[in-house]
Parts: sequence; C-alpha cells; structure tokens
Amino acid sequence: MRVLFLHATWHTTSEYKVHQLLAENVDPQKIDPYFIWQDSAHNYGAATLSASGQAKDIYYWDFGRDMAIMPKPPKAKRALMMLLQLPNSLRFIAQKVRETKADVLYTSQQSYEVILADLIARWFDIPHVIHISYPVGPWLGRYTLSIIRKNKHLIACSDYVRQSALDAGIAPAQIQTLVHGADVQEYAIAKDGLALRKMFNWPAATPVVTVAARLDPFKGYELLLDAFVRVHQTIPNARLLVCGESTIGTTHDQVIKQKVVDLGLEEVVHFAGFRSDLAQILAGSDVFCLPTENDALPLVFLAAMAAGLPTVACISGGVPEMVIDGETGFLSELGDADSLATNILRLLQELRLAKKLGDAGKKRALTYFDPKKIAQRWTHLMQHWFYKQAMALIVGNYLCTVI
Repeated sequence: MRVLFLHATWHTTSEYKVHQLLAENVDPQKIDPYFIWQDSAHNYGAATLSASGQAKDIYYWDFGRDMAIMPKPPKAKRALMMLLQLPNSLRFIAQKVRETKADVLYTSQQSYEVILADLIARWFDIPHVIHISYPVGPWLGRYTLSIIRKNKHLIACSDYVRQSALDAGIAPAQIQTLVHGADVQEYAIAKDGLALRKMFNWPAATPVVTVAARLDPFKGYELLLDAFVRVHQTIPNARLLVCGESTIGTTHDQVIKQKVVDLGLEEVVHFAGFRSDLAQILAGSDVFCLPTENDALPLVFLAAMAAGLPTVACISGGVPEMVIDGETGFLSELGDADSLATNILRLLQELRLAKKLGDAGKKRALTYFDPKKIAQRWTHLMQHWFYKQAMALIVGNYLCTVI
C-alpha cells in the first residue's frame, strides 16, 4: 500500500514527527510511505526517511504558508498568499499522486491540508485518512469540520479526542483510537541528580520538581504555582524548575512570572527557558508535574516517564490515558491545588514509592507507546480499511456487470 502523507502547515507542528515515526517503523513490505512537506520544513527533519534501511521520498512545496518569512506577514496577507498558490498546489499534489501511484492520502486535522486532500482524494477517487491530534469542534473551522464529519477514515490520538469527535456528531464506526507512538529512548538514561544541581548551583540534597511545556494558558502553570506554595512551606529547600517558553505572539509567560512574584516564590522557582538538554534535566529531577487542561495526548509525559520520573497531573484530556493514577503517578481534579500539592509532597517525601511509580511509568512509556508497536497497529488498521474498500469496489463492479 502506497501512502502519501500531506503536510501543508508550518514545520513546527507535531504532526510531522508523529507521521514520520509511523513511516520509519512500518514494515516496508506492507506500507510504502511518501511525504509532501511545506517547503519551510526542508531543514526540519532528515532529508530522507529511513524505514528498515530503505530511503523514502520527501517532496517539498511552498503552499504559501512559509512561517520562516520575517517579518511574519499579517493573517490577511498569509490567506492571500495561500489563495494565489492554490491552483499550483493542487497541481503539484496531483502530480505526486500520479508519480507515487498513491493508494491513500494521509493528513492531520490541520484545516488547509484537510481541504486540499479532500479535493485531491475525490478527484482520484482514493481514500483520505485524517489523523486527529486535537479535540474536534467548531474551532477547527466550519468547512474543515464538515469534511471530517463526512470522512469514513478517521484516527484519534486518544479516547478523549475520539469522544470529542462523537460529541461533534461523528458516527462511532468512522473513527478509531490509535495513540501516538513516541521515540523516547533518548530520555531513558541514567539518573544524575548531582549534575542537574550543579548546573543551577543548588545544594546536592535539593528536591527538584520539573515542569516542561509552553508557558501558555491551559498548561496549568498558575494552578501549579498555587500548589507549590504549600510544597515550599513544607519543604523549604524544594525547587520548581520551569522548562519552556510562551508561544510566539502571546505574553502569558509574563502572567506566570508575575504570579511567582505575587506568591513570594522568586527564590524557589527557576525559569530555564527552552531546553535542548531536556533528557539531562529529567534525569536529574525527582518529580515531573504538569497540570495541563484538555490536552489531547501531551507527549512530554512520556519523556518524563521514560526518564523514570513519577508524574503528577490532573484528570483532564488524554492525560489519564498516559498517567495511571496510583501506578505511574498521581492524578487530581482540575483546579484542586491542595490535592496537587499533596501528591507532589508525597512523592518528594516517600522515596521508595516515588521510585516504584517511576519504574512503572518507564516500563509503560517504553512498551505501550513503542513506535514499532504503534506502527504495527496502524498498518493493520490501514490494511483493513483499504482492502475492505477495495473489495467493496470489486464486488460492486461485478454486480454492475452481471446486472
């Protein structure tokens, strides 16, 4: 089966990596993957994808969405750029469908690529699979949502996302859950608490709670800070290490930093910015905490789990599908700062329990979310859909001929 992945959005979206992992881990005797990437992604990934040692093609095209342009064009101008490029974009995709003899077009839920793929798939009468990584609702855009509702080949990255699709009027038979695989072996390194504490000039015995996420609303930073007031009162030498920056164009990081000042936590909360050495950061931490709200499947939890850290979070979005309460970490209700603080304190104070949960989390991250296993499940699903549709077409043609 030849699958042509289409990415017409900016190169920073996580779907590039999710689909790349699928392509790199499938059996090349069963799935032959090809990619069309937005031109600005040229330096984002490898020049070629490797699947069992075989190089696969990536085609680059400027869909009029090059986010590398500086200064960044206003929204209206970007829309005009996309519109002017639309005829050429459709021709380019059609050309690659012919060249690769694609059996399936594959996209994320990103609006522009959904619209493009829907047009091309109907043109060539081939299936269009939509891999949904966000909750489904009107925020996706009215036209995009209408395409998704009609599509019979939908994959949700979590049961939470699947339920949001059902709530949006999508029939159960149209959508299957397949969690994202995650190549988190890089985080499964030896513990080194001393190196981390030297990095930030903290005493060797300093308890460290780490959070890693964008400094944006709904990531739960304000709730975490409210909880850390109590943590600080109980364990004065504990530190909260914040790894991340705000999304470009937002200023919520200033809200978070001001709250640190208002709560009198300036001496115990450290903002480390974006970290390319997150594996080393996690290897030296004691607890990972991210009380995020309504995230579909935040993969940073898998990085923390692979590092052997017990995790603390809230019952929200797809998090309970990753963090198993009482087995790999602790979950509390959204907005409950006191419960969040209790869970953090318990893991900082009960070291044997923390290790037990951390070890269980590591095993879960490296097995259940193993990209090779996810790719196998994905292959079975794709073959089931494709051959079912092909057989229906053959039977239909036969009946037409007989009649």
